[in-house]
Amino acid sequence: MQNSRTNKAMKNVLITTLCQIIYLLVSFICRTVFTRTLGAEYLGLNGLFSNVLTMLSFVELGIGSALVYKMYKPLAMNDEHMLCVYIRFYKKIYIGIAIIVAVIGLGLIPFLHNIVNAPDIDVNITFLYLLFLVDTIISYLYAYKKSILIADQKNYIVAIYTQIFNVIMNVGQIIILLMTHNFTFYLVFKIICDWLNNVFCSRYAEKKYPYINNPVKESISEPDKKELKENIKGLLLGKIASVAFDGTDNVFISAFVGVSTVGIMSNYTLILSMINSLLNQVFNSLTSSIGNLGVTSEKKEVQSVFKRIYFVNTLLYGYLFVGMVLLLRSFIVDIWVGKEYDLATVTVVLLVLELCLRGIHYPVYMTRTAMGLFHQLKYVPLMCAMLNIGLDFILGLYYGLSGIVLATVIARCITRAADIKVLYNDSFGISSLSYYTYHLKMLLLIFLCTGISYLTISLVHIEITVLNFIFKFIIVSIIYWGITLGGYWKTPECKYYCMLIEKKIREVRK
Repeated sequence: MQNSRTNKAMKNVLITTLCQIIYLLVSFICRTVFTRTLGAEYLGLNGLFSNVLTMLSFVELGIGSALVYKMYKPLAMNDEHMLCVYIRFYKKIYIGIAIIVAVIGLGLIPFLHNIVNAPDIDVNITFLYLLFLVDTIISYLYAYKKSILIADQKNYIVAIYTQIFNVIMNVGQIIILLMTHNFTFYLVFKIICDWLNNVFCSRYAEKKYPYINNPVKESISEPDKKELKENIKGLLLGKIASVAFDGTDNVFISAFVGVSTVGIMSNYTLILSMINSLLNQVFNSLTSSIGNLGVTSEKKEVQSVFKRIYFVNTLLYGYLFVGMVLLLRSFIVDIWVGKEYDLATVTVVLLVLELCLRGIHYPVYMTRTAMGLFHQLKYVPLMCAMLNIGLDFILGLYYGLSGIVLATVIARCITRAADIKVLYNDSFGISSLSYYTYHLKMLLLIFLCTGISYLTISLVHIEITVLNFIFKFIIVSIIYWGITLGGYWKTPECKYYCMLIEKKIREVRK
């Protein structure tokens, strides 16, 4: 059982990571072509409408996470009838969600002129917004069939189909941009590829689990409905918070600074998000494994697995923080898109800090979700959402772009503290103080690496820009991994991974 679970987790990690790497390379090329053919305002409009539709996603209420969690046990027990009941219920809910999103989305059209400040865009803004809305609605109509693949630790199937169509989409969009410079054709092709991706995933799920199409008269039981309502209540507040964090920043930036600034910043967030999504694919692949572990194993085993995941996750995001703080501006301005896309150092540091703190925290969120701890957060996410919007307005008014990013950093810290308390107190049954002690030590080590790396690379000056960047990257990498691995060499988590590496080496030699 343990080996089967481990093998499934490793398969998920390897395949989803490989798929993500291929997609990121192609999407990076696509963004480069987009930036050079359409410019900052279209780039900003793309980011702005994506954020507006992200705000509409609060309608989903987080029910997807709640239902995936409910599937772990019947999958482990091979209870096909119960799974079919959940799938039918899931389908009804998501059809309703798609209708609500469509109605609310259409209702926002009269207000678009209040948030879009893009005088140089010559295409009908409302029409472009409707294309974004159609793309969003399509995803809800197929979500229920994907859920069983995710719950059954077959994320890699979803990842394969998603990345195949993402690569096709990006290649097609590159051709469209080079031949036509037309943003409308660019969006229409995206809608077609997203629809095909959902269709193929759904058909695979039907073949793998043919019983999900069986007619079912009964609905889920009253105790299940009560539990789902409690979980959805907690997830709804978390969803609102997520929307406030991820969906409002670009709206405030567009209103206070201009949509072109959204486009300029999006190049920085693209690089950060690309690496973050790669790491998230790895840890997303482990969520269902932890959920399965939670219903079949002791809490101490779950806690041990969590600590190992958290350890390697923090090392990776620490490396991302040091590298991006010191080298991101240089890459974007000197190598990639040019000086017209430069941002202030303080803004770049805040962007990197926000993303890395979010990434470091991800194993906490992932484990809490996999363990079904949804409603325990109560009203904390809602209060933080209101705080974030208030701070966005105040800090954005006085400090512009940097103030809006700082607002997100402050508000997110509060939700993370609540997340940690729930996981440690309600799931592990221990004080969360041990987490903060461990966390603080790792953060101090990361900041130490940043300072030493900054002083070292400031001494390096090579006239050839690319060679200068590569040499600094190598220096930063040596300093970071030398200090962190030296500091954690004797920890149980580090010893565990060393043991795994030694085991794999012995297997290869045999």
